[in-house]
Amino acid sequence: MENRSVIILYMLVLIFLLGCATASKEGVHIAENYDFSYIKRVAVLPFDNLSDDRNAGEIIRNLVSSEFLASGLVEVAYPGDVIASLKKQNISEIKTITVAQMKQIAGELKVQALITGVVTEYGETGTLRVPRVTLTLTMIEADTGNIIWSVTKTGSQGPSRLVGKTVTLSEIAINTVRDAIKTLYEK
Repeated sequence: MENRSVIILYMLVLIFLLGCATASKEGVHIAENYDFSYIKRVAVLPFDNLSDDRNAGEIIRNLVSSEFLASGLVEVAYPGDVIASLKKQNISEIKTITVAQMKQIAGELKVQALITGVVTEYGETGTLRVPRVTLTLTMIEADTGNIIWSVTKTGSQGPSRLVGKTVTLSEIAINTVRDAIKTLYEK
């Protein structure tokens, strides 16, 4: 029951964000007239995991960090430093973080933005056991607490599985994360 409430809350927030965005594509919110060149370094916070795989949040978080680094868009704070900063602020759940705490974490880690995420699907679905990943990523400006970018993406094995070409869950996850991050720099 608690997972259902969390999912509903995230969906309402996402619907609100997408409804307010004028510079958006389906499933993507990008703050209008925001100068992303200000963002030089980000902290990728632990992700909420609503999937059946208990490790999915950490798996996707690591992929997001790696893909941001590989994109060359920004530097990424070390995951251990992020965890240490959260512990110092006594933050056990990311959804409870305040703007003041964001500013404190940002100052400690020398970042301009925080990346949060939710993994809603990670695993095989249906009778054909098709790999599927659904995630939502959000970039929050640390100084203001404003959401400046948000994207929801789903990746899945398509019809090619029926003709013998199989893609692994790991490949689906990597491609889904890449597609999500591309929405930031292909705006």
